[in-house]
Amino acid sequence: MPDNANPVIHSSAASRRTRKRSDSLDLSDDDAWDRLARRTDGEDFDDDGEIEEIDGDEIFGLSIRVRLLRALPERYKVDIKLKKGSHQSENAVNKQLNDKERVAAALENQHLVSVLDAIDISVETIFDPKTCRRRGFCEVQIEGVKEEHRLYYELHGSDSPEAKRLVFVMGLNASSFAWEKQVAYFASLPNYSVLVFDNRGSGNSSSPAGPYSTQIMAQDAVALLDYIGWTGQRSLTVIGASLGGMISMDIARLIPERISSLVLASTKSGFKYNYPTIRTMFLMLRFLTGTVWTKKQSMRLTVGHMFPRSFLNRRDEEEGVKQGVITLREFERRVEMTKKAPSRGRMGQMAACFKHRMSAEGLAEIAANIPKISIITGDSDKIVRLADANILHKMLPGSNYKVCSGVGHGLTLQIANEFNQWLAMVIEEGHEFFQKATGNSKQESSAQDEEVVA
Repeated sequence: MPDNANPVIHSSAASRRTRKRSDSLDLSDDDAWDRLARRTDGEDFDDDGEIEEIDGDEIFGLSIRVRLLRALPERYKVDIKLKKGSHQSENAVNKQLNDKERVAAALENQHLVSVLDAIDISVETIFDPKTCRRRGFCEVQIEGVKEEHRLYYELHGSDSPEAKRLVFVMGLNASSFAWEKQVAYFASLPNYSVLVFDNRGSGNSSSPAGPYSTQIMAQDAVALLDYIGWTGQRSLTVIGASLGGMISMDIARLIPERISSLVLASTKSGFKYNYPTIRTMFLMLRFLTGTVWTKKQSMRLTVGHMFPRSFLNRRDEEEGVKQGVITLREFERRVEMTKKAPSRGRMGQMAACFKHRMSAEGLAEIAANIPKISIITGDSDKIVRLADANILHKMLPGSNYKVCSGVGHGLTLQIANEFNQWLAMVIEEGHEFFQKATGNSKQESSAQDEEVVA
């Protein structure tokens, strides 16, 4: 049974405003879906030229059906029925709400889907609702892959078409919630729009059958970008961490014309295959064989592997405890709020990570087509060796390279403030670099390597 057998779905604020009831949409009408689609396209106006508002009651049944289909495994059959005697056209409405072909046709209209996504959904989020512009699910069908699935996403920050658009791609078996500090920082700035999402096999996204690969996961991301309309040339900064960095390289090969800056954190190229460190392999083996008995133990092992001991043992003067205590507490909070992915999702992501390969030709293609490439890594990373990051920098000529002293694999969390400030600078440089390249700016953009920082 689902966790919430009686989901409460709230209509949006817009649907509660006063409106004319004489032109209310009737779901029993054969043309109801078409009229609703036209109305969301802005084609239905009243005598004063104002768009008629859509009553929340009119799309309530469709909204419930969509939410249940998204939340339940495919083996469940969903039937939506009105309470007997509650509607004068009860039978007609019930028939229409359960007409799969009619519902599927209605959901092909992206404006209608936006209306449904705007309705509050019962998915817990770690991000600040004050900065959220839109959140929901994107249905994805990859060519050559039989199973359709959905990605959970959130949009935060400015809704201006002139805003700098950031796409954050998270790593192995982690949800978008791991970008919490980056979303909080950039969504609070006046001219940034931030997209975060759960990769297939993690968080609130579905876990379709394998095989998984970074190429397929990159296609997922591109489908999401198409869905939200982020298709402009040189309009995106793509930021990937760990496995997310590998996926981001494949995104850069799929849509190079849309990207102005590519930022790769704690990741490697896959050009030259090498196994993870012995310690990482041993940890993965423990997780796979079930010798990690409790969730608490699992989180302690993960935190101890992602951050250097020197950092975890450092005392935080403000809170009066070690950084390890604070880091574990934050990690536990994110895990408790994150939906656990099924084993096939976790295993699929792990397989994608191990299989990742990027040829010298592929890396050269990225270097030639992306105006600004930046690489950041920690010299105390136990998962991605510093030598691997050095190779990535070498294989991407002209890339900006930053090595952070005493920093582990969880770089975006360990030095969140420094990372955010550095990233803001990189984004500005990428913007100026592109303007200069297109003759729209006389400002110069620096692409020099940075020294190891303390």
